[in-house]
Amino acid sequence: MEDRSQESRSAISNIEAAKTSTVTKSNPVCDGGDDEAQSPHNTVGIHSNISGHIVRTLNDTSQNTVPDPASDPNSARLYLPTARYSVRIPLLCVGAAGWGSTSRENTDEEKAELDSLRPALAAVQKATGGLCFIDAHPGRSEDIAGKLIASLPSRESFVIQARFSPNGGGGGGEDTAENTPRDDRRGASTDPVLSLKDSLARLGGLEYVDIYLLQIQKEVGDAAVATDKAIKQMAECVEQGLARVVGIAGPADCLGADAVRHLDNELAKYNIPLAAAVPEWNPARPDAVAGDLVAACREVGAVLQAGTMVSGGPRVALTGGDVRSVSGLLGKAAEVAGRRADGEGKGARSAMATALNYVLCKGAVPTLEFADEAGARDLIRALGWKLDDEEVREIDEVYA
Repeated sequence: MEDRSQESRSAISNIEAAKTSTVTKSNPVCDGGDDEAQSPHNTVGIHSNISGHIVRTLNDTSQNTVPDPASDPNSARLYLPTARYSVRIPLLCVGAAGWGSTSRENTDEEKAELDSLRPALAAVQKATGGLCFIDAHPGRSEDIAGKLIASLPSRESFVIQARFSPNGGGGGGEDTAENTPRDDRRGASTDPVLSLKDSLARLGGLEYVDIYLLQIQKEVGDAAVATDKAIKQMAECVEQGLARVVGIAGPADCLGADAVRHLDNELAKYNIPLAAAVPEWNPARPDAVAGDLVAACREVGAVLQAGTMVSGGPRVALTGGDVRSVSGLLGKAAEVAGRRADGEGKGARSAMATALNYVLCKGAVPTLEFADEAGARDLIRALGWKLDDEEVREIDEVYA
């Protein structure tokens, strides 16, 4: 295990101190100031005089590359490319796809779920220096997330990621009327703006989400799924202040390098950068974060997030991916973790924490869904250390 060093802490301090910069020939750069105090009148980007659009912000790509997993988790941050506001995330994401899937609103079951999740979320927030990153999904997932973030110290203490699917549908659990966005009858499932307004209401009346993902189910460019109108409306969400940045999510076989470049080019028409790519990789599909996709994300400055893994078992959230592949990953991770616990002097880690560290080593931000503090500990223990090169190669062999 490679423990944190003074060098890695210094590197992260440099990332944290780096400011978003804008390159333009016709306008002066507007200094956004401290991102802890951003407001609609204190922007990082530059407003264009053309059609009310916002000039894209060109970030130093070093801010968008996952730092060494052994870096200090209290200060390690990634900055997302942004058109207007500064958005930063920690190196871990809390998956919320299944939240609320087994309970109904204002019931004893929901209270029990919230009572279990609150201390778990607080533990993650403490471990990541006071900043919690939550990936909410349409429907009950957002209801639960909204009630949980209401108990957090301030709006600056959490980052919320929401999703829009042109096909509609709900969050975690079954596709029920309760899980489906409330505004479906008004066309929210085909309108990103209406859908996001509904999500904000479910999230406790938030004024904005930090990251708004376009969820695709087929190759981008298929007019039936990711239309030009939908992309334009995603950009409008940023311009209206409903979302700070826009990203793309979808199955690993659809969300490749071409899709990332295509969406970035389409959003560029509205002066909005593509901020994040979230393939549903758990990592049941290791090819999704290999080679071309990593290169494409770095090329456009987008942060790469891995899809949700679930604490307590090798099942795949969202799309029911290849469970055997996830089982293989966890099995090999358990072998590596077992050797560490057997006296190699590298420190004991669970199979899940080891698998999540592997995701970080592959250049993606890991996401873990959990129901209690025991599950949260797996996410927390993925940080502050690093698999060595030999261990990474050993886990890679699962997919050879």
